[in-house]
Amino acid sequence: RAGVVAATAALFVSSSAWAQTAADAPESTASRQDIQITFAAQVGDRPFKCGERYEGVGLNKATILPQDFRLYISEVRLLAATGAEVPLSLTPDGRWQSDRVALIDFENDTGNCSGTPGMNGVVRGTAPKGDYRGVVFTIGVPQDINHLDPTTAKAPLNVSSLFWPWRVGYKFTSIVFDSSQPPVGAPNMPGLDATTYSMVLGSM
Repeated sequence: RAGVVAATAALFVSSSAWAQTAADAPESTASRQDIQITFAAQVGDRPFKCGERYEGVGLNKATILPQDFRLYISEVRLLAATGAEVPLSLTPDGRWQSDRVALIDFENDTGNCSGTPGMNGVVRGTAPKGDYRGVVFTIGVPQDINHLDPTTAKAPLNVSSLFWPWRVGYKFTSIVFDSSQPPVGAPNMPGLDATTYSMVLGSM
């Protein structure tokens, strides 16, 4: 079976009281509750972990070794039972998230990985009490703060390795791995026989 590298998210609401949906309650009067969204990274059906080897991945059944798996997310919204999207107010923590953007970091700078020792797989915030069924979010950094100087920016936008060196913005995702095999068809495609692959997204 072809393996895939993916991240999933689960929603946890700390309060068990479902008085009314946020779509029905005025923001000025609705009480709020703490929300935690937990992310998990997997390669196929196995948890992503630095130092691990994953065999049988892809059409050519390659063995891969992860180097990096980080992503910025923003514009987090909760899906109410009514179908309405309710903005989640992010809770700044001085390291992993500000009030606008959060950094999800699955690597810990061990094994074949190159990054930072710390890891983070949760996003925390508050929202009006409501019956929430899901979550949607943007992978990326809002355009108006996408071109800051990472050496002076506040966390989590102070990670220089997640910034393009030519100042065109942040790396929204950094998914890097070594593979034992070049991609299918590489022998007939000069220049595509590398065995280190980077899936990096960004915006100018």
